Amino acid sequence: MEFLMSTYLSKSLPLCGALIILLGACTSDETPDPVDAPLPTQAPGVAIASPDNGAELNDATVDVTLALSGDVAALRYALNDTTPAEILLGEVVADYTFELNAKPGSNVLWAEAIASDGRIARDEIAFWLSEDLPPQITFESGSQTPIFEESFALSATITSPGGELDAVELRVNGTEISVEEDALTLVDENTTTYSFETTLTLGDGENLIELSAHHGEASVTETLLLTRGQDTEAPTLAGINLPDGSSVESRQPWLSGRVTDNVEVAELRLFNAGADAVSISVNEDGTFGAPIDLLPGSNAFTLEAEDVFGNTTSLERSLYFGARTSAGGSHTGVILNGQIFAWGRNNKGQAGVGYTSRLGDSDPAHPDAPMPVSLGEGEEAVALAFGQNSSLALSASGQVYAWGDNGDGQLCVGTPGSAELDEEDRLEPTLVTLNEPAIAIFRGNSHSLILGASGQVYACGDNGSGQLGDGTTESRDLPTPVEGLEDVIAIRAGSASSYALTASGQVYAWGRNSYGNLALGTDDSDAHPTPALIEGLEDVVDLANGRDHVVALTRTGELFGWGLNASNQLGEQPYWDDGEVHEVEPLTTIDASLNPARVGAGGNQSFVITAEGLAYGWGQNGFGNLGTPTEDDLVNAQDPVFGLVGLDDLGVGALHSVALRNDGRVFTWGWSFQGSLGAGESAINAWSYRVPVLVDVEAP
Repeated sequence: MEFLMSTYLSKSLPLCGALIILLGACTSDETPDPVDAPLPTQAPGVAIASPDNGAELNDATVDVTLALSGDVAALRYALNDTTPAEILLGEVVADYTFELNAKPGSNVLWAEAIASDGRIARDEIAFWLSEDLPPQITFESGSQTPIFEESFALSATITSPGGELDAVELRVNGTEISVEEDALTLVDENTTTYSFETTLTLGDGENLIELSAHHGEASVTETLLLTRGQDTEAPTLAGINLPDGSSVESRQPWLSGRVTDNVEVAELRLFNAGADAVSISVNEDGTFGAPIDLLPGSNAFTLEAEDVFGNTTSLERSLYFGARTSAGGSHTGVILNGQIFAWGRNNKGQAGVGYTSRLGDSDPAHPDAPMPVSLGEGEEAVALAFGQNSSLALSASGQVYAWGDNGDGQLCVGTPGSAELDEEDRLEPTLVTLNEPAIAIFRGNSHSLILGASGQVYACGDNGSGQLGDGTTESRDLPTPVEGLEDVIAIRAGSASSYALTASGQVYAWGRNSYGNLALGTDDSDAHPTPALIEGLEDVVDLANGRDHVVALTRTGELFGWGLNASNQLGEQPYWDDGEVHEVEPLTTIDASLNPARVGAGGNQSFVITAEGLAYGWGQNGFGNLGTPTEDDLVNAQDPVFGLVGLDDLGVGALHSVALRNDGRVFTWGWSFQGSLGAGESAINAWSYRVPVLVDVEAP
């Protein structure tokens, strides 16, 4: 039954039914199904104001102006057959300008304006670019730093906007060098772009390279000065998998990248938090990988590479241990400079503002926009964990605070020695008593997990499926040690199941197994109250779970998943919940060079976050869950969350998500209910926002 409900939620169930399944019992906040509701916003409009349709141009760099009208949340445009550009507008604008590079002859430009509800307007023009344009040369190799080998591989890119090249000439220190026929290769017919590659013999000292290209009467000459001498070039560090300043939810994430040198790398060292340097082994191809120990909050570290001549280069980076964003059933939170801001549904006090409320309340005001939440004087927040209708926060001092729904004791704030389960909701942050500092927190549906500094995992709340891992099925209202785990670096919790990742890259699971949640090779309705190792899954570096599915990322960038797949949240068809671990291939339709760095999941959707700071999602999308204009569920990730680049943190809820960008801006998307997107009175309640909304919140 749960499979059918998850599969057809966005198409066949009334709003109340959907909310009962994914958000809890319906209240008087119910509204009509948005499919039947009238469109509340003005239709988008776009017109290409310049260049003029049919214009004849003499400059390959074309200035474009778009005239916009109506509800325009985002733009998409492309010239000829190039990949469309996607722009997320943070504010209402009447005009939008940008530059494009045209090709000689006929060019076709199109632009689309996308409304917040996914409606699209389009305009298209054609213009002509003169064919009598000079070639352009870009050297791809060489610099003014010394070269140490007599033989030098020269490479360049030559683009001829006017058409095919007539001739190429090469000179070294004024002497013409014969160019072999195969040195020039046409690589792009559309732009008439060539690659030029040849090998030169350099003399001692300075060598002036002159490369000329001719097309008709037009020609160009570019020069490159090479000096052959002593090595002074330091190694290069690049391809770091974890973006600078980004958040991770593991106390020991896997740091990888590539170090190269013009001669040879001698050593790569890691300096972390003032500790002694740790040597990192480097593979023959220059790649490297190693764990890095983190403390809750921001952690600065330095990578230092040295070559065989003693030249060194350093790369200073930081990582943030802890979730700075979190999305629950329909409430949302973010940490900015240690201050918590929360908004959204507040029927159980889960927003932490000291009272319960619903959308429309004014005295006191319902938190449909960000409101500050205090942990007490002197306490700075470093991590959030929002679940269905409950919230957890971790402070820099290692204290855990809880608030919201406590119907199953999931806030861990019971009274020691009491025989009665504490089921009283808390309307503001309440201190959780723990016998050691905490370093990580995580919320399930009706249970909570806490990771202590010693590596011990604690749990509280509903235990009907054994999700507390204490060997029983008795619910607990105080932090209770989970049995049989060692050296845990990360914790995760699903609707009624729990997971732990160890420093060795192994994953343990316990609790509900109705959909193969525990990867035991089968599904069953039994309680599993003791952690069990997931066999055959190795070298895991990150873990994420939704309601009843899990995705895992390995050191080599492979993705694996198990559990419920009713909405293709595991990236593969047909539907399966057989309890087996399956390889997930969500990136098959996008650039294979993208470097998966982290994973995220919630509800019935999954995300991968790349080293470039982009988030790609797949799975359920009927409520705008994936942050793209399409409304279809996706088997494979096709496009990143619209307009979001430089992603630092991602919080995935049941039907909505929140993201923190590296410029400090906060965005939300998905199902808008009871203020879940934090857009205040401008947001439409019970409405799908398929492109991200900018949240008006600033760091203190």
